Amino acid sequence: MLGLDSTQQASATTYFTNAASANKSLRTSLQTAHQNLQAAVEANNSADIATYAGQIGQFEGQIAANNAMADAQLYAILNAAQQAKLKDLQSQRHGMMGGFGPSGFRPGH
Repeated sequence: MLGLDSTQQASATTYFTNAASANKSLRTSLQTAHQNLQAAVEANNSADIATYAGQIGQFEGQIAANNAMADAQLYAILNAAQQAKLKDLQSQRHGMMGGFGPSGFRPGH
C-alpha cells in the first residue's frame, strides 16, 4: 500500500508492537474496571460508580495515547509521497479503522 522499504517496515512493526504490548495490561485493567462498574451499578453505589467510570476513562485515554504515539512515529518516518498516500487511504476509510496502527495500517502493505 505505502511502499515501505525494509527499514520503515521494521520500524513500523516495532512501533505498533510496542503499543500493543503497552495496551495489553491496560485492556486487562479496563475489563476489570468495567466488571467493577457493573457491580457498582447493581449495588447502586454512586461513589464506586464514579471511581470505576473514572478508571475506565483513564485506561481508554492511555490506550488512545499509545496508539496515537505509534501512528505519529510511523508518520514521521514516511516520505512526502507515502504521507499523501496514507492520507488518501484514511479519507477513503473515513476513519472506520481508527489510526494507522493495530486496527488500521498494517506494516509491509
